[in-house]
Amino acid sequence: MGGGSPWCRLPLAGVPAFPVRLPHPNFRFPGSLAAPASGHRLSTTAEDIKTKVKNDQTAPCDSRFPNQSQTRNSWQNYLDFHRCEKAMTAKGGEVSVCEWYRRVYKSLCSMSWVAAWDDLRAESTFPGKI
Repeated sequence: MGGGSPWCRLPLAGVPAFPVRLPHPNFRFPGSLAAPASGHRLSTTAEDIKTKVKNDQTAPCDSRFPNQSQTRNSWQNYLDFHRCEKAMTAKGGEVSVCEWYRRVYKSLCSMSWVAAWDDLRAESTFPGKI
C-alpha cells in the first residue's frame, strides 16, 4: 500500500481500519456537473461570474454571528425586518427599504420557522419584541 495506491485506510475512532477503493480520478458520478447533452457549455466567463456575484442572493457574513449555526442570525433578521416594516409604515415611508432584511432571513430561516413565527405574530403571542 504505497503512496500512489488507490487503496487507503480510514482512521475512525472506535472502528477498525478497513480498505476503501477510491474511484478513478476521471470518474464522474451519474448526474454530475457534466456538459449538457445539447452541446451548451457551462458558462464560466469572467463577465458571467461578475453578473452572478452582483446578483448574489445569499445572506452576507455577519460578524455578530461567527458560529456555524446561523439560527440566531435568522431570528435577528426576521425581527429586524418586521421592526423596519412597522417603523416605515408608521412614518409613511417606503417599506421597500426593509427588503434587505427579508432577503437575508428568507435565505437563512427554514420555511417552517417563518410560517410558525408568522402564525404566532397573527395570534399576538410572538415572543420577540417588534
